[in-house]
Amino acid sequence: MKKIVLVGGGVTNCLLSILLKQYYKDNVDVLIIEKNDTLLKKLTITGNGKCNILNKNYIDGLIIDNLDIKKSFGRITYLDLKNFYDEIGLILLEKGDLIYPFNESANQTRDYLVEIINKLGVKVYNNESFLSYKKLDNKYEIITNNSKISADLVVFSTGGKS
Repeated sequence: MKKIVLVGGGVTNCLLSILLKQYYKDNVDVLIIEKNDTLLKKLTITGNGKCNILNKNYIDGLIIDNLDIKKSFGRITYLDLKNFYDEIGLILLEKGDLIYPFNESANQTRDYLVEIINKLGVKVYNNESFLSYKKLDNKYEIITNNSKISADLVVFSTGGKS
């Protein structure tokens, strides 16, 4: 079984955790490390509480200095993301280029996504601050304020300051 640690409990890593568990099922152990007391904290303030969950032109706002990586992100279309949200039962509402969940409630959307994450068996360490990591042979050692964690893969998606 592969162990994957996702550093950051925002939308990207939460959706990635769902995707990984749906695709790999019991063949992957997924852990999210989040410094806040709950996942998706920043999501609850987007769109003035209405949850601006996506922008149709999301790729234009990405700052990626590696052209190959930017091209890879460009292959994921708005329609791909919309279909994924549909698959997990989160119906979207389009208002121009801004996309909201149909309920237009950031708190309900957060609760719904956290419920899916819990049902899929994703482990979550809240109030856990990432300190460092190092590669040891084919594994990674992640150091937090509370733990030393071994993983096969580490994904960083920590967002920006808000």
